[in-house]
Amino acid sequence: MRRILSIMMLILISSLFADELPEYIAQFDKSLAIQLYRDKLQEEGSQSKIYYSLARLYQQTGQTGLAEDCYRHLLQLHNDAPEVYQDYLDFLYNAGYYTQVKRLIKEKHFTQEWGEILLARSYFHEGYFDSSLVLGKTLIAVDGGKLMRLSQKGLDLKLRSPALGGIMSAIIPGSGKVYGGRWMDGMQAFSLVAAPAYNAYYHFRKNGKTSVRGWIWTAAAAWFYLSDIYGSVIAVKEYNERQKYKIIEKLDS
Repeated sequence: MRRILSIMMLILISSLFADELPEYIAQFDKSLAIQLYRDKLQEEGSQSKIYYSLARLYQQTGQTGLAEDCYRHLLQLHNDAPEVYQDYLDFLYNAGYYTQVKRLIKEKHFTQEWGEILLARSYFHEGYFDSSLVLGKTLIAVDGGKLMRLSQKGLDLKLRSPALGGIMSAIIPGSGKVYGGRWMDGMQAFSLVAAPAYNAYYHFRKNGKTSVRGWIWTAAAAWFYLSDIYGSVIAVKEYNERQKYKIIEKLDS
């Protein structure tokens, strides 16, 4: 009799706390919690609370595509309500989908303050400092002018010319990478061009223009030479991106 009563009590307690069970399990096993929430969707049908919980767990486990699907279901359930769109746009912003954030805000014509903030910050994170500066001026009351000041710093950056980096390496191999802040890569590039070029010169001088080795070393030197020019352009572009990132990361610090 006592055993039967204990089982009945456990069943009663489990039914009372069934809604909280996946949330509790999520602290220890997020994959299991996700499965429990998915089972609840099949049993109980579409519910906002379940979709929000699933979206949060998908975000925590790096499954941003599935998290976005949850927000799309929420938008359907709530007929594109602005408050749900705000949660969706916050998710997109935190996931780094800045282009999508900008597109949706413009398409849906969100004029609320939160929309202006997300739009301005998205421009800033993509390096469009001129646009974020204009919007930042209208948000001084929100962030004390931080976005505006950082945007101005971004506009004042002294960026380097990728084309100039390529030209420099065309004249002196490796110098374009040095210009892009890569000293060791520049020295290595110079060696990779100079060594086969010298070997080609040596074999041509020794055996004349018909030297097979001379032409092989010439081809190697030409390959490294052209690769260095292209690599120098990329190196300068990456240098500029690093300078931008140093300013961008200050926004959320």
